[in-house]
This record gives sequence, structure tokens and C-alpha cells, in this order.
Amino acid sequence: SGLKPLDFEYEQLLFSCHSVIRDNDGLHADEALDEICKVLYAKIYDETTTIESNGESAFRFQTYGAANSSEVASNVRALYQEARDRELETYSQRIPGYERSRGVFKKEIVLSDFTLFRIVEILQDYSIRDSDTDVKGRAFQRLLAPAVRAGMGQYFTPDPIVQLAVQILRPQISDLIMDPFCGSAHFLTSALRYVEREYAAVGEKSLYEFKFFHLHGIEKSDRMVRIAMTDMMLHDDGRTNIRNVDALLPFDNYPDLQAINTSSASDSLSLPVFDKVLTNPPFGSKISEDAMINLGYFSLAVGRKNTPVEYLGLERSVQLLKPGGMIAIVLPEHIFKGKTTRFVRSWIADNLHVRAIFFFPEDAFAPYGALVKTCLLVGVKRENGATALSSDADVFLCEIENLGYDATGRWRDGVEIDNAVAAYFDFWGESQ
Repeated sequence: SGLKPLDFEYEQLLFSCHSVIRDNDGLHADEALDEICKVLYAKIYDETTTIESNGESAFRFQTYGAANSSEVASNVRALYQEARDRELETYSQRIPGYERSRGVFKKEIVLSDFTLFRIVEILQDYSIRDSDTDVKGRAFQRLLAPAVRAGMGQYFTPDPIVQLAVQILRPQISDLIMDPFCGSAHFLTSALRYVEREYAAVGEKSLYEFKFFHLHGIEKSDRMVRIAMTDMMLHDDGRTNIRNVDALLPFDNYPDLQAINTSSASDSLSLPVFDKVLTNPPFGSKISEDAMINLGYFSLAVGRKNTPVEYLGLERSVQLLKPGGMIAIVLPEHIFKGKTTRFVRSWIADNLHVRAIFFFPEDAFAPYGALVKTCLLVGVKRENGATALSSDADVFLCEIENLGYDATGRWRDGVEIDNAVAAYFDFWGESQ
């Protein structure tokens, strides 16, 4: 682009923009993050179209030559409008229902003209597209921490748990990967980084296809989809596969998933499209029998007046998985203990060959606003009609006491994730 790439010295630039929004417009941390996502969307579009013009057009995300802050702000709002119009025009032709499920950048930028002017001043000399992915990722993660403290913790999974899941499932470049409750898309971006490391020698074309066609997510909150798409854009990948829709609806609400389904095993009760599912579904609330009328079919809800949402999240995740595919899913630990959840364990045994359960400390989600014992279930979906094998009795159980942080989120030495991963593969006699 001819602009400066962000480097380690300038990682704080995005955080500086966040502070400008807070100080000038008084927005809460989560609202400020949402507005930064919109501005970055316009900034990346400006860089992209200017590069595509081969020098025939100039950058517009600039203060140079503008008469005042209002003119600069007007230019940014126009870029934002053009970017979303172009995206809808480009992708609506190839992805069924694209505008309805992905058009989350329809909401206007609400920042004041002066705040937009200050943000342009901060970012105008730097290129987002030309910057190192790790640098961009770290800069964006710094913005997420205040948003978590502002009450968005329910949408985030601690990084050590994400890394554990990714390392255990070992995504391949040929895999179709889904997170049906993707929040900020941390599982997806981590899977991308894993594939980029492991398949660095395969060539740009194969990595491009993986980025743009193999990573998929569903998220109910439109604000979180904007955050997820922005993080994906900063990782140079296929943000277009993040859907803003409820993951628990009947399958006819996902026409684009229907379009890529090639499985002969599909029926009205499943949509087995994906090779790997990595997810952390919501838990702690219950869905009434009346509310279930508007959702898909879930055998775990049959005959129940109220169904914990984590049961539905578990069943939907398995419904989206191909027979023989692998799942890593965060669940409350109580599912694996006690009489009242025995039927859930029976359902798991009928549908999955459970390979491992990693148990986490009680404060694993404390920095994210939740005090509940959780674990990571790892399993392989059974082939249709397959019965349990003698090897199903083998399950790797692992208690992780140190995730690398305490209840306040501060760093702790002695993180045990790498040891847990090594022990898992040693148990199964597999190489990492």
C-alpha cells in the first residue's frame, strides 16, 4: 500500500483509538469496540480499493486536504457505506441469504465528527493490510479486555482453553471447521493460525481457499458478529462465513449450509457438514417448552418443561458434525456427575466416542464473569447406526489445575496446557 505497517512499537494505536472514543464521546468499552470495528471496516476497504486502482486513486481515509473535521468524518462515513454496499453486491450472488445473515455492518457509525477525525489522524499513516497478522491480532486482543470487563465476558473463551482445543483437534487444511456459538471467533482465528503454521509450505492458493471457504461460525449477537468479522479481517481470512443468526433454529434457516452439504447422511434432524467443531456454547439458562416451538428438534429437550441451553448447544454441535468428525466443546462439569444428568451422558455415549475430558479449575472463567466448574469434552461422532466398541471404554481424563492465570486474569507461572496435550497424545499412542 505504501503506508507503514504496524509493528511492535505501534501495537497500542488501536487502543489509543479506543481511548479517544471513551474520552470524547463517553461510550462504554463494548460500545467503543463496536465503533472501532466499523471504522476498521472502512479503513481496510480504503486500502483495498486504492491498491486495486494501481495508483489511479488516492487514499481517502486521510485528514490531508480536508477543510475541517466534518469533511474527514463525511469521507469515512462514505467509505463505510461503499464498503458494505460492495460486500453485499459481491457475496449475495454466491451465498444464499447473505444480506440477511451477514449484513451486520448496516448499522451506522455513531461517533462524533471530531472523534472520527482524531481516529483518522492516528491511523492514516499506517496500513492494516500490510501489517503482520500476529501484531494485528495482539493489538485487537488489547481492545477485547476492556469489553470483557464491561460485561461481554459471556462471549469469550480463555485463550489457554482455546489453544488446548485446537491442539487436540489438530485442524487440517482440508477440514471444514465450524463454531456454532462463535462469539469473537477466537476458536476460528486460532484454528487458522494453527493451519498456517502446519501447512506453511503448501502454497498461497491452498491457504487462501482454507481461509475463505473452510472456516465457519454462527453468532446470535450482531455486535459480536461485527467483532468476529473484524478479527477475521485482521487475520486476512474469510469473514464472510460468520453468520448473524441463532444457531438453534430449524435447519431451513441456514440455506448456505444446506448448499454446501454433500452428505448422504443428512436428514431433517441433522446437517452433517463439518469435519471439526470447536465451540463454547452458552450455559446457565434454561429454555421453556413453549419457546422450543420456534427452535429445531432436539432429542435432549423431549419431555422436558425446561431445558438447559448447554444441552441444546451440545446436540446442535453434534448435528453439524460429519460421522467420523471430531468435536471439542466446553461444557459445565456437572453434566458428567450426578443422577439428573445421566440421560445427557447416555446421549453423549450414543452419539460420540468420547476420547477425552479435560477438567478446569473453578476460576477458569472468573475473569470473564462466571464462576462455574467447566471441562472440555473431546469426541468423535459415531457413524450412523454404529454401536459402541470395546475401545470406547478408554477415555483420557485430565485435571488441569493451572491455566496460566488466576481468578483476576493475572498471569501465573506453570501453565499446564502443553503437558496436558502431550499426555493426551501419549495416552492414545499418537504423535503430536
